[in-house]
Amino acid sequence: MADNPQSIVREPDCNCADLIPGLEAITLFNRGYTMYETSKFISSLHGHPVMPSTIARWVTQHPALTTYRRLRIAARRLFSPARIIRVTKLYHRQVYEYAYHRAKLAFLREGSLDRRAPLPAFSRLADFLESLPTHCPHDLFGGEGAAVPPWARAF
Repeated sequence: MADNPQSIVREPDCNCADLIPGLEAITLFNRGYTMYETSKFISSLHGHPVMPSTIARWVTQHPALTTYRRLRIAARRLFSPARIIRVTKLYHRQVYEYAYHRAKLAFLREGSLDRRAPLPAFSRLADFLESLPTHCPHDLFGGEGAAVPPWARAF
């Protein structure tokens, strides 16, 4: 089946580690890198050549992993591949990595994410998600008097 990520590997009895270059390549392509840029990065990371044509084949064979593809070109106009996903760390008794897809939030605001008219509620949701790294109520998550369930305080 073409949507099965395991068909990326050459032999059906390969272990999961053999899937990683294919999934990494599809992820980089989805972020907006070209096939050539993705090929260079994956090749250097794994120490063996991965041709752009191989990546193109993976992307074509696995449409379930590339549903974002129709928005990719427009997203590249808004953000570089390195800036398309914003990642920040939130320090709340433990470290949480919080990330959001900047282009998808922009598309959500304008109504082009799902080809519908923009809804004010989605615009407010996008604003909220973007504001968390700078306006998160950190005091709710740590220290004395924090909104932590009693059973969790023991840990």
